[in-house]
Amino acid sequence: MCAALLTACSYAETTAEQAGFRGSQQAGDSALPDLDGEYAYVLARVLSKDAEENSIEIEVVPWNDDRPFSKGKLVAGDTGSVSCSELVFFPAGIGDGSTVVVCCLSADADAFPLTACTIEKLELFEERVDRWAAASASRKPA
Repeated sequence: MCAALLTACSYAETTAEQAGFRGSQQAGDSALPDLDGEYAYVLARVLSKDAEENSIEIEVVPWNDDRPFSKGKLVAGDTGSVSCSELVFFPAGIGDGSTVVVCCLSADADAFPLTACTIEKLELFEERVDRWAAASASRKPA
């Protein structure tokens, strides 16, 4: 329940092949796409939202994070649209000017328009990356 309230918006599973997350699950990291899987993450500033078109306009922001999760290939400063059509709810809780992390399939993360699998608030995404990095480090043989 807490994870559902803290995330910026909900999302839906789009195909059977996308087993990294489940729209019906809203609890914890296991309900979100893998950080080292078939997904890529774009750091973005929200310029505007259009609920009628089910999209947001973003400006790509540079990552100041050298951790090895998959990042989109868009260039900082690029602007374009992100379809929210795969999300269960339009991201109404995200205000213009907010910095968010847009997750999309890696194959689609290098050109606009993007289709969001999830949209996360930056603080929550950073906490998730920290937990993922700690878990990865603990699994490595000493």
